[in-house]
Amino acid sequence: MYDTSNSGLPGTWVSEIAIEENGTVWIGTRGDGIVAFDGEDWIAYDSSNSGLPHDDIYSLEIDSNNLKWIGTQAVLVTFDGTNWNQITPYYTPAIAISPSGQKWIGAADGLTFIDGSDTTLFPVFAEVSFLSMAIGDSLNAWIGAYYFLIYFNQDNWVLYDAENSGLAFPVHPLSIQPRHTCCLNHCYYWQIE
Repeated sequence: MYDTSNSGLPGTWVSEIAIEENGTVWIGTRGDGIVAFDGEDWIAYDSSNSGLPHDDIYSLEIDSNNLKWIGTQAVLVTFDGTNWNQITPYYTPAIAISPSGQKWIGAADGLTFIDGSDTTLFPVFAEVSFLSMAIGDSLNAWIGAYYFLIYFNQDNWVLYDAENSGLAFPVHPLSIQPRHTCCLNHCYYWQIE
């Protein structure tokens, strides 16, 4: 077990973890930035020593090119190991990357879908308190929020709340299991036919 006394972790509140193909573990924290651990060395990035604009990390994903997508309290940035690039100027609590590379981003301006160079913003979801996302193999998106669960199947949006689903809210964490089963709130399984 690692803590601040026996590792390079700069703080005790770990909020996100993602693993690169080479095995490097990226650890997002609340208040202390992000840390890369390759099994031997710890490298800490924060707003005082890097291009990371804010030290509260709310979401973290790594794409197939090992580009880190980091949602902070202030903005969404990417990091390629050298360069930091701001993607959105908004608080970004939820990011998901599909197996084929499309990105879903939940931020204060709404829900954004990025497919290569094409970007689509769904502003109807502006001001939604996004918490988590999961993308299925056919781009079916599950989006967890404080008061509802959103399901998108490439054609239709379905909104589930306490009245029409019996689910407990908020929905966090969220993952996709085989046969389109959604694992939410510590694996309460729920399936859409």
